[in-house]
Parts: sequence; C-alpha cells; structure tokens
Amino acid sequence: MSVPAELAVRFEKLAKAEAKSKSQLFCEMLCVHEQRRRQDQAACETGVLMEAGVEALVFQNRRWCRSSLTRISAC
Repeated sequence: MSVPAELAVRFEKLAKAEAKSKSQLFCEMLCVHEQRRRQDQAACETGVLMEAGVEALVFQNRRWCRSSLTRISAC
C-alpha cells in the first residue's frame, strides 16, 4: 500500500505518540472505521439520522415525560 509522503510522516508520528507499531495503529484505525460505518448504516436504517426521525424521537420522549409527570402528580 502506498500513501502520500506527508500522510506517511503523520502516520509514523501518530504511531510513535501512541507507542504502537504502524501495523497495530492501522488495525485499530480500520476497526474504528468499520464500527463507525456499521453504526452509521444502522442509524440510517432506523431513520435516526434523518430530521424526521430525530423529531419523532424527541416528541416520543416528551410524551413519555409528560405521562410520567401526570402519573407522579396523581399519586
């Protein structure tokens, strides 16, 4: 695998700062990237990343909070 010289220097500095070999750092970076992609995909599939999905979650939570407060004050 080849990368631009500037990126290679940054990568080496990061590996040294983390006290890891370049192979270890690369493996960790790949794992983090894959995990983020899975999380993003799951969020897209559930609609959480879309504005309507966020609004629905917020209003659902508000309704639950209101009904909880009503039950508590009724006791």
